[in-house]
Amino acid sequence: DRVLALPAAAAAPVGLFAVGLSLTGVRLAGDLPQAGLGTLLKLLMMPVTVFMVGRFVFDLPALWLGVATLFAALPTGIMPYTFALQENLAPRRVASIILLSVCCHPLRFPLHCGFWVLVRDKIGAKLHLHRLG
Repeated sequence: DRVLALPAAAAAPVGLFAVGLSLTGVRLAGDLPQAGLGTLLKLLMMPVTVFMVGRFVFDLPALWLGVATLFAALPTGIMPYTFALQENLAPRRVASIILLSVCCHPLRFPLHCGFWVLVRDKIGAKLHLHRLG
């Protein structure tokens, strides 16, 4: 167990470092309108969609709904870039979306958290009363 513990602990940081190295040549140029639209859809529409589906389709408990919504509000990850690179489907545009969403994240994520704090008790109370009735 100890033999594998050190490499296992280093796997995530090394992986993130490698991903960062692969994105070092990314520049915001050329596909800005499409990248801006993709970023807008990911950062604004994805959390709203997850919230609506979780609330009205799956009727999730308030805590699960909040966690799912906040996870949906995170910036775009590296997997779309990996797929775009493998299939050669606009990897530059996907890299620009990742860069834009990561840069916008510190400005926008506190707003999502604040929104959730404001509506958490109200939704939680309604869901609890709904389940009791």
